[in-house]
Amino acid sequence: MKTILKYVILIGVSSTYAYITEEGWGEPLIALANSLHNKCVPITGVTQASIDQVKEGNFIEDEKMKRYVLCLWLVSEVISEKFELNTEIFKLLPKKLQDGHNIIGCTKKINGTDVSELYEKTYSVTKCIQKANPDEFIMF
Repeated sequence: MKTILKYVILIGVSSTYAYITEEGWGEPLIALANSLHNKCVPITGVTQASIDQVKEGNFIEDEKMKRYVLCLWLVSEVISEKFELNTEIFKLLPKKLQDGHNIIGCTKKINGTDVSELYEKTYSVTKCIQKANPDEFIMF
């Protein structure tokens, strides 16, 4: 659960809030982000250049990048393979992030569309979250 909490903090903040440099994350979160990054990059084959573009808010249309974002969301158990959001995890987030309204709102919005592929859905949710609050977006 401790690992899931740390990952949820990263992905929830990363997908929902501003692009904040890693210096503000603290050692445990940096280590966890690196671990997840190192797990999802080989699985998806995404390049660091693609990840860096998304970090800057440039959501490229690249299937590997989309699958990387999906990997992050699934490994963290923030979503299930049925695209069900695990809102219980939000209770473990810092107070300012606990309501998860951007994540919940964007997930509902995307569920109401004809997007069917899970990797497309998670990427669309991530774009929606970044658009809702671009000044606090984090991606790793």
